Amino acid sequence: MKTFPSDHARQLSRLVQHYAGDGGLDFIAEHSGLKPEYLQQVIDGRLLPERKDGQRSPRRLGNPSARKIEVMLSLGGGWLERDEEVPSTAYTPVLKVRTVPRQVASAEEGPARYGRMPSSVDVASGVAQLIAGHDIATRRAVVGLLTGLAEDPRSAQRVASQIDSLLQATKVSTA
Repeated sequence: MKTFPSDHARQLSRLVQHYAGDGGLDFIAEHSGLKPEYLQQVIDGRLLPERKDGQRSPRRLGNPSARKIEVMLSLGGGWLERDEEVPSTAYTPVLKVRTVPRQVASAEEGPARYGRMPSSVDVASGVAQLIAGHDIATRRAVVGLLTGLAEDPRSAQRVASQIDSLLQATKVSTA
């Protein structure tokens, strides 16, 4: 099946609308590891510089990038090439991370302005509840991601997204 740039542009636009409440284009970029500027260029059909033959073609979403978006957002293989609405099985964010600025004017301002920061016991309890219904491999993967977070606290949103994707992909049916 031949893919046209307009196919990807149309489907990316649908995704942006679908995830509008979660940040739209930035959400898709964050979960796929692609730059939002690049995705916007694909949607807009931005023309690339002239080739040697004088022709200009629109920015395309490469096959690896298309597959990555489909996998990370649970869209199903080839969804970006089809004229379909976003499937009900598409990734839905479960975890929301609120980033608190590192520098606060005074010790009193932090809790008053941003609310109580959860203790490590609160976080451990919450994570334990989230992963309780998952298999041992998933639980180990979550622990590994959290270990990485402890080493680089600036990556909180990325780690939360990866944990969320992992938990979505390995949901255990309770029926």
